[in-house]
Amino acid sequence: MKILVRVFFVFTSIFSTTYSVPLSEFFPYGSTANEQLLSPNDDETNNGLFSFLGPISQFVPTPFPLNDGRRVIAGFWSDIDTRSSIPSGNKVYYQIHINQSNTIVFEKAVAYVQQYFPGERSFNPSMIITGTWYRVGAYSYQTNLVNTFQIVLATDEIRSFAFLFYNNLQWASPSTSSLIEVNSSSEIGGQAGFNAGDSIIYEMLPYSRTSYVRRLVNT
Repeated sequence: MKILVRVFFVFTSIFSTTYSVPLSEFFPYGSTANEQLLSPNDDETNNGLFSFLGPISQFVPTPFPLNDGRRVIAGFWSDIDTRSSIPSGNKVYYQIHINQSNTIVFEKAVAYVQQYFPGERSFNPSMIITGTWYRVGAYSYQTNLVNTFQIVLATDEIRSFAFLFYNNLQWASPSTSSLIEVNSSSEIGGQAGFNAGDSIIYEMLPYSRTSYVRRLVNT
C-alpha cells in the first residue's frame, strides 16, 4: 500500500491506493541506486522514522502529537534491530537528493504529487530524502519475521510531501512471535504517521500502536 501525506505546516489528506506495493513501485533504493547503507545497529537511527529538529531516542513509539517541537515522519516507528544476518535483508538505506541530481527520483516525486494533489501542478522539489527499511527484523536479533517499507520526503523549501510505501509487514512489535494478531495493553505495535511539531497538526495512521498495524498493507 502507498500512502501520501502533505506534512509539516499544511496537511491535506491521506491516500491509500493499493493493497501491497511491489518493490518495483518503491523509489530507487539500495546499492544499485548508490544509496548509503546504515551500519547494523539497534539505536534510534534505525527505528523506522525521519526526525527533524532533534533526535528521537526512544524505541517505544510516543503517541502523536509530540509536545517538544520535533517534526517526525514515521513509516513504522518501533524497535528495529539490524544486527542479525537475514538473507538479502536487514538493511536500512538512505539518500539525500539535491537539485535534481537523480532525474528518476525527482520525476517520480513530481508525478505522485501531481496525481494525488491536483492543485500542486507547479510543485518542483529542490530536495528529496529517501529511506528504505528492507526486510528488517525486530529487537532482539529476531529474524523469523521481517518488514519492508519506505519513507520519501519531497520539498521545495515551502511545501513538503511525504510518501509512505509498504511492501510487507510481518511483525507488529518486538514481542510479536507469530503472524497471529493478539492485541493487548502490554504490546505497543509500530506507529505510522507524522507530527508537524506545533502540537496541532499531526496524524497517526489506522492500527498504529496495536498488533493490527500489519494491516497497513491491506488498508
